[in-house]
Amino acid sequence: MARINSQEVYKNLQVGGIFLVFGLMVSGLLYATYSSPQSEELVSNGACVPIESNISEKTVVLRVDDIQAYTWGETSMKMIRDAATRNIPLTVGVIPTGIIEDVALINFLKSNDCSLEFALHGLTHNSPAGDNVPEFGSSTKEEALTKISEGQNIVASFSSHPISTWIPPLNIHSTGTIAALAELGFTHISAEGQGQFDYDATTFIYGVNTLVSPESVVQTCRKTFETSNHCIVMLHPQEFANGLNHDEAKYNQYYLGLLDAFAKEGVTFSRLKDLPL
Repeated sequence: MARINSQEVYKNLQVGGIFLVFGLMVSGLLYATYSSPQSEELVSNGACVPIESNISEKTVVLRVDDIQAYTWGETSMKMIRDAATRNIPLTVGVIPTGIIEDVALINFLKSNDCSLEFALHGLTHNSPAGDNVPEFGSSTKEEALTKISEGQNIVASFSSHPISTWIPPLNIHSTGTIAALAELGFTHISAEGQGQFDYDATTFIYGVNTLVSPESVVQTCRKTFETSNHCIVMLHPQEFANGLNHDEAKYNQYYLGLLDAFAKEGVTFSRLKDLPL
C-alpha cells in the first residue's frame, strides 16, 4: 500500500533520541542566535500574484513543515519563491512562537500571503517538560484549545486567510487535540497514518538521515494515485541545508529536481485546504 513507507519512516523517528534531536532542530531555541544575512535579500517587494489550486485525478500537495523564526529562513523563502515561479501553490506549516520577531521572514510571508496556505504546525514544536512526547502527543482538550488558539492568533496577525489546516509536530497528536481542532473549526488534518489528508510521501528519512530521490518520491505518488486522486508530500527546509546554512547543491538536486520531476508527470498542484472533504 502507498502509505506503508510513511509508517516505516515514523518508526525510525522513534529510535534512540531522535525526538530530542529533531525537536531541538526545529525549536525556537535556535532563533535567538541565528539570522541568515541573505534573508533580507530574498524578501519580495512586489505585489502578490495569486496561485490557484488545480484539482484533478492526480493532484499533488507539497506540505512544507517547520517554517519558523530565524532558522533555515533562506531555504524556506527560496522554496516558496521557486514554487511560485512554477505556478505551484504550497501549504506551509508554521511554528508560531517567536515568528513575529523575524522581520525578514514575516515581511516575506506577508508579501506571499495571497498564494500560500498557512497551516498551524503546533505552537512551539517543543516536547512538554523536555520529555520524548510530541508537543500535542498527550494534550487534553482544554490544553490543546489554549495552545492552538494562541497559535491561530499569531498566524492571523500576518495572514488574511482563515487557518483551517493542522499539522501536528512530529505528525502525532492526542484525541483531546483532535476534539479541540473540531471545536475550533479546522477542516483538514495532516498527520502520519491512514487519515484522509495524512502524508503519503516524504523527501527525507530522519531515522537514517537520508534524502529521498525525486524519482522515488514521484514513484510513491504514482502508487498512491492508484487508490487516491491526491498525493501529499512532506518536506522540510532543513533537508536542503547543511546545518543552519542553505545547501545549494542539495536544494537544486532534491527540491528543484522534485518540482521538475512532478512537472514531467503532468500532475496538478493544490493546497491542503482546497482538497475536497
